[in-house]
Amino acid sequence: MDVAAKIIGTAPPGSPTPPGFIGVAFRTRSDANHYELFYLRPGNSLSSDQVRRNHSVQYMSMPDFDWSKLRWRWPSVYEAYADLEPEAWIRMKIEVAGRQAKLYVNSAPRPVLVVDGLKGEDLTGGVGLWPSGQQENYFSNVRITHAKPEAVQNGSDATGTWDIQYGIPRPFSGSLKLHRDGATVSGTASGLLGTDVPVAGTWRNGYLEIAFHGALPGTDPGGVTASLAGWVDRNSAKGRLTLSGQRQDDAAWTATRRE
Repeated sequence: MDVAAKIIGTAPPGSPTPPGFIGVAFRTRSDANHYELFYLRPGNSLSSDQVRRNHSVQYMSMPDFDWSKLRWRWPSVYEAYADLEPEAWIRMKIEVAGRQAKLYVNSAPRPVLVVDGLKGEDLTGGVGLWPSGQQENYFSNVRITHAKPEAVQNGSDATGTWDIQYGIPRPFSGSLKLHRDGATVSGTASGLLGTDVPVAGTWRNGYLEIAFHGALPGTDPGGVTASLAGWVDRNSAKGRLTLSGQRQDDAAWTATRRE
C-alpha cells in the first residue's frame, strides 16, 4: 500500500506542527474497535530531537494496548525511527505470520519495526485504512496476499513447571512453577531473583502477565521487580521481560513446560 498525509489543521500557538498520522490496521473485528495497527508519523522523521525521531513508526493493539501504554511499559520496543517524507507517498508493507508482524517502508529490504508477540487476541480479521483528523489522508495501490496460516491457537494454559531463559544482559536460566485459577495466576520463580520467590499475575486467553520481586546478584539487597508478558502456545511461551527498581533492563524471555 502507498499512503500519504497532508496536514490541513493549525497547531495552537507555541505547539509543534502535528507530525501526521496514517496507517494500516489488520486482524480487525467488525465492530472496528478491536484491531492490530502499524502507523506512521512522517513529520517526526525530520525532527532534530532524537526522541521524536524514534517515534516515526508505531505499533498498537486496540483497545487494550494503545501507544501510550506500550511506550510506558516497554519503551522503544513497539516504535522506531524510519526515513519518511511528510506530504509525500510512502510505501508500506506489512507481513503477518502467527504472532509476529513486520513493517517495511519505501521498499527497504529489511523491516523498520518487528513485533514478535502481537498483543491482540484475534488471529484472523479484516484489513482497514487508518486515517486521522485535521489532515488529508491518501491510500493507493492496496494489495493483499494471503499466506498459509501458522498453527497458532489461543487459550493455552499457564499451569505447570517451566524452564525459562532470560536475555539480560546475557542468557540467564531459571524456572517457574505456576498455577492458574480462572484469570488469576500464582506460583513461584527460582533462578533470577532468588529461590521460590512468590509470583502473581493474570491470564487472558493464553496471554500471560506476571511479576515477582527479589534480589538481583550484584545489586542492592532491596531488590528489583521482574515483569513478564507474553503468549503461551501449548508447551512453549515467550515474551518481553522488564526489570525495574535499582536496575533497569528490557529483554526477551522464552520458556518450555517441563511438566
